Amino acid sequence: MLRTSTDGAVVRMLLRSDGSTTLLLESLLDRKLTVEVTGQYLASREEIHPDILAHLQTESTDRLYIRRSALQTDERIKVSFNYLVMRVPLGQENLYETLCTRDIPLGKQIANNRIEHHRHLIGDGRIEQEIDGRKRVCYFKHYLLELSREPIFYIHESFHPDYLPVEDTFAIRG
Repeated sequence: MLRTSTDGAVVRMLLRSDGSTTLLLESLLDRKLTVEVTGQYLASREEIHPDILAHLQTESTDRLYIRRSALQTDERIKVSFNYLVMRVPLGQENLYETLCTRDIPLGKQIANNRIEHHRHLIGDGRIEQEIDGRKRVCYFKHYLLELSREPIFYIHESFHPDYLPVEDTFAIRG
C-alpha cells in the first residue's frame, strides 16, 4: 500500500518546488517510479492552446511534440498524470531524440545527460479530471522547463488524489 500525505507542507513542496517532481514523488512514496507514455506525436500548432505557444515563444520553424504520460510504481499504480508540449527549434532535432526516451521520466533524462536547465512555475491549483473511469478533483501544477535559458517544454502535472488528497484549506496560485 502506498503512503498518502495530507500534510500542507508536503503539498506546498510538491506544487511549488522548481526541482524534479519525479524525485519528490519517489521520496514521498518511498519507491522508484517509471513513466508510462500513453501518447507522443508531432503536433500541429492548432492542437496546442495559444497560451502554451506564447509561453514557449514558438517560431514558425519550430517542431512541436505532445506527450501524455503517467508516473507509476512497479505495480503499475499511477501517481501522477502529465501533459507535455516540447518545442524543438530548427537545427536542434537531436533534443527530441535525446530527451524523449519512452521509458525514462524527462527529469531523469535531463539529469542523466547533464543538461543545464531551469523550471519556471506558471501556477498550481485544483482540477477535475477523469481518473480510473470517474471524475476526481486533484492538485496540479504547470511550468516551463528551460534548457540553456530557452523555453523548450511546457509541462502540466496532476497528482492522483488517493496519494495526494485534496484539502479545501490549501491556498492555490495562478
